Amino acid sequence: MTFHERSGRYRWTVVLDEGKSSHGWAETEEEGWWFVKEAVNRPFRGTHHRRPRGLWTLPPG
Repeated sequence: MTFHERSGRYRWTVVLDEGKSSHGWAETEEEGWWFVKEAVNRPFRGTHHRRPRGLWTLPPG
């Protein structure tokens, strides 16, 4: 995390082993570390958790 003097904000960047990276801006250093922690624990972007097919059935009738 680095402090950007022109904008007066903190620039945070996370690069994980899988090659995925996340970055952004934060107003305070504490807020920046929160974003870093959230990015590290976030599941991969683009993954979809879908339910198995066939869960919806018509009511008996």
